[in-house]
Amino acid sequence: MRLKSDGTIRTQGKAMFLLRSIFWLTVLVMLLPPAERGGDPPRVDIVNGLIAAQALVKDVAGMCERNPAACAVSREAIGLVGRKFETGAGIVAAGMGRSDGTERGTLKPADLEPGWSAGSIAAPPG
Repeated sequence: MRLKSDGTIRTQGKAMFLLRSIFWLTVLVMLLPPAERGGDPPRVDIVNGLIAAQALVKDVAGMCERNPAACAVSREAIGLVGRKFETGAGIVAAGMGRSDGTERGTLKPADLEPGWSAGSIAAPPG
């Protein structure tokens, strides 16, 4: 977050939030121990993992040169997933309360006041 010249906070957008979230969730998953399923877990060290990740990035980056139609469809699919994430985030935000300053309900403060109180009850005669 950065401050604008008028002192308000400027956010970097939903896409940056999603990228950061994916990054930290990936880090969290990598730090978790593997589930024990009866056999020895595969042995992958950090160096081989980084080399494989680098090769994967190069291969994915070259895909658009080899097959531009697949790249265009992939862009559209990623855009659709992004819009679905925005919809889901909006639903979660609505469920947790609005952050834009608008009210959630339609009740007025007078509606929330009790219609009676113990002081207004008259004592029974006798």
